[in-house]
Amino acid sequence: MYEQPKPVCRYGSACYRKNAEHRRAFRHPKQPSQTISDRFYESKEASRQSSSTPSDKYVELLHLAEPNKWLAVRNLLETRIHGPQELTSVLSRLQQLQQSKSVSTRTLDAFFSSEASAQEKQHIFDIAVPAMQSLVLQLPSLFPSPDSLPLLKTGENGRVTVTGQQAACLVAVAFFSLHKSRSGFNHPNFDVMFGLNPAPHLFGKLRCIFHYFSRVARELGGPTRLVAFGRYVLSPHHIQDLDSALPVAISQVPPQPLPSASSSSSLSPVSLCGVQVRETGCIEEETVGTIQIDFANKFIGGGVLRSGCVQEEIRFLLSPECLVSLLLCEVMADHEAIYIVGTQQFSRYSGYAKSFSWAGNFLDSTPLNSKGYQQTTIVAIDAIIVKIPHSNRFALNQHTPEKIRRELVKTFAGFSLPEALIGHKINSVRTGNWGCGAFGGSIPLKFVIQWLALSLSNHFRRENRCLIYYPFKDAKAAGIEQFVELLKPAGQISTFEHSSITAADVYRSLLQYSNEVADIAVEQGVFFQGQAPPEVVRSAAKKLHRFEIEKASNLLDASSSFCLDLSRRHLKVQHGFSPKHVLAAAAAVVAAKVVWGKITK
Repeated sequence: MYEQPKPVCRYGSACYRKNAEHRRAFRHPKQPSQTISDRFYESKEASRQSSSTPSDKYVELLHLAEPNKWLAVRNLLETRIHGPQELTSVLSRLQQLQQSKSVSTRTLDAFFSSEASAQEKQHIFDIAVPAMQSLVLQLPSLFPSPDSLPLLKTGENGRVTVTGQQAACLVAVAFFSLHKSRSGFNHPNFDVMFGLNPAPHLFGKLRCIFHYFSRVARELGGPTRLVAFGRYVLSPHHIQDLDSALPVAISQVPPQPLPSASSSSSLSPVSLCGVQVRETGCIEEETVGTIQIDFANKFIGGGVLRSGCVQEEIRFLLSPECLVSLLLCEVMADHEAIYIVGTQQFSRYSGYAKSFSWAGNFLDSTPLNSKGYQQTTIVAIDAIIVKIPHSNRFALNQHTPEKIRRELVKTFAGFSLPEALIGHKINSVRTGNWGCGAFGGSIPLKFVIQWLALSLSNHFRRENRCLIYYPFKDAKAAGIEQFVELLKPAGQISTFEHSSITAADVYRSLLQYSNEVADIAVEQGVFFQGQAPPEVVRSAAKKLHRFEIEKASNLLDASSSFCLDLSRRHLKVQHGFSPKHVLAAAAAVVAAKVVWGKITK
């Protein structure tokens, strides 16, 4: 008897619902490997024929999705909350309504019992908590329609605009953990953070949030300010432009250590963009006319509503309106970036990671543009995760041409965000050691990738944005400023417009030394064993510079601390290097630093 075959699950072997009933009903064949185009660029015809429901396209707000549950929530929040015990009780009852598995509020309890002063608690329950209750109760009037908040889905350009009051309402709903979680999105509620073991940096997070709502309570009724959240996706022709401009395999790189710029006709005219290295300050210190890079997790916001407290999480705590993006934005793909325009900063901070603490009020004087957005632009781009979490082992080799290309495409997506989407003029991109903290990336490698990405963006978009780089006093970034100075034409302060060294030269050198370093590192077990003598590092430089083995070796001997102590005079006068040799020698020491950084982390 013929048995009709079971239908194929749309998720194939990647399906997360492989319970017994689901396995009996569907087949789960292994999905074939796909290219970027296959995965992310579906035809318009396929999009028209998709059977997505409204819940797949829009945020499901509680008052519209579950009216009966909303009535119970409204009854709870209409009664004023006077103190910590009442707040804990309300949160527990709300979580029970949401059928949450956990109703713990350990961090919140510890904050009120042992951290907050009597005066601080009074301020919170006189101003901040009533403001949150009021904002949640305004949910039906602020978002009356099921299509009020479109989702920003992976692979699709999109933009959602809300007022400052609407953003505050959505953050208040998240505080009471009333948003619905979605697969493929970051968790949008505070309940996980409330249930963590108490820690000082979590108390700092709570202070940022309570201060934000205290400010919102005082400023409601003021001028309407808009905040936009968007996803910017590189189109197929953008990817093709990059691929045609850059060799994608090391086999395409000519065998000479330093090919002439003319060997790459597509990329040879591309000038390096201007670079400023700022030893002090931080990315968010200036807003007008600049893009602030968020060192993002692919799930935007990272651990901001859990225990995480590094660059991305801190930026979101200073401007809690950014938390709305966790609700709107699906996981990022390799060829796209997420942007936030118009958010306001409310707090100062001190410390980093476990030492993070709230440091007081911040009055943001950034002006509005003609459309009502504050002129602050945050662009989130996620790096590849190189380091295995909570260990000194590395999960992959970041120096392969494929990995370099992936990071170049990602940074190009973030740096090339059009001014038409931002709404005001952009003159610079502010960034730093992107992907080099918990993700384990190499600082010299990521710096060169970011420099190339903005240079290419300026070339294709006919713009002149400058790269402003903050090394954050990281010892592994020592030498970047000297490296940049070596490549500048004489008499130039921050521009490379008339430099004889082009983006083609830098990219080819990058591929060459990365290939050599990767081969040596794998041979010696550097990436996975964590052991290699200094001779391996010296060997890398020698292999890179067969045409100047003796000078390169002497240079490394003189720079045994790997601090890139390479002044123009030292190279040109003492060794008689040409400008191209300067690039080669600097690349050799950067290559040595890459390997040495791997060994000593």
